[in-house]
Amino acid sequence: MLRLKKLMPLLHDIMVINEGAEVGASEGENAFRIHVPLVSEDLQKVWRDFLVNYAEALKAKHSNLTIEITNIQGKDWIEIVVRTI
Repeated sequence: MLRLKKLMPLLHDIMVINEGAEVGASEGENAFRIHVPLVSEDLQKVWRDFLVNYAEALKAKHSNLTIEITNIQGKDWIEIVVRTI
């Protein structure tokens, strides 16, 4: 079981980029959903690319956590999922 204390540095890094990030938890994982701003389509692509790159950097920085990144085209968010088991 992963303690919240271990997630706090990651949560802080996510909140720096998006204070409106959604957090959810289920057995075995914690998920952070970061929404792409509602801007023009070309700017949404830039934002999505930036968020994916930022998520990849967080994954490298917080390598002590098991992190997966979900980027589904057509959705207005990306997810950073931390496996806890």
